[in-house]
Amino acid sequence: MMACLESLETMPASPEERLESEEEGIKIYPSRTFKRIVREDGKVTGVEFLDVKSFTFDEDKRLQLETAEDSEHVIEADAVIFAVGQKPVIPEGFDIDRTDRGLVDTDPYTMKTSREGVFAAADAVTGTDKVVSAIASGRKAAAAIDKYLGGRGKPDIKLAPDCELEKQLGQVDGFADLKRAADKRLPADERVCNFSAVTLSVDADEAGCEAERCLQCDLRLKMKPEKFWGSY
Repeated sequence: MMACLESLETMPASPEERLESEEEGIKIYPSRTFKRIVREDGKVTGVEFLDVKSFTFDEDKRLQLETAEDSEHVIEADAVIFAVGQKPVIPEGFDIDRTDRGLVDTDPYTMKTSREGVFAAADAVTGTDKVVSAIASGRKAAAAIDKYLGGRGKPDIKLAPDCELEKQLGQVDGFADLKRAADKRLPADERVCNFSAVTLSVDADEAGCEAERCLQCDLRLKMKPEKFWGSY
């Protein structure tokens, strides 16, 4: 089972992820906060919870929690794993400055830390954030590291050869009816007993169909704007 502060509607998981969890036999208890671990003869037998009415974070990122009165209840368990937030684990004696939140303190422009030759990026610096923000900071750090090692600070890698696209879009019959390739996942009884990839890759035909659904949004960067009489 899994318990979380958030309600089902606001918990940081997509409907698909919740469905996959249920398929694997995981029962979700939303809007809960733990009070204590229940033990018997030195062994864990459960967790005592309170129902959460609402919660917010103040300007210092401290949790402000409101629980329902007389809502104590115990959910049985023989093992407990806490996942109450994420922050980098910095080895003892590793001299590096940290923020008040326990994150790595860096220069926001170069991602340099207080220790010479050490750089940090993404969630280790910002905490939980958007994927695109993590990618952007990682790229910024990579450029700074390249420059630190004597490069030009432009570690660009071409992942595909350049190709010239048609600068005009024509009508494609049935384009609006092209369907996205269905996700393929390991059956629940297989994925619960190993660490194999859950979502399987598409085959060549499916990849081709996905490519045909491309709207070619990048063409707008190659189209010259029309000039009207008032523009001259």
